[in-house]
Amino acid sequence: MQNSEPAKLMSQLQTARFLGRSVRTLTLWRRRRYGPTFLKVGGAVMYTVADVTAFLNGCRVTVNAARSEASR
Repeated sequence: MQNSEPAKLMSQLQTARFLGRSVRTLTLWRRRRYGPTFLKVGGAVMYTVADVTAFLNGCRVTVNAARSEASR
């Protein structure tokens, strides 16, 4: 079953602010095929909130508690 609610879209500037990066960084990431998935809407680059959240989840790094205690 398909979700009938439209995706929440963010502009490059909104996405850059959300990620704490510059628009230039997002541009470089796209050229390097890195960063969140994006859409081209009438020539404008847009990001969905879901895609940006998925990108952030993919950047998550977990630290093994036993290993960090052993290094003290």
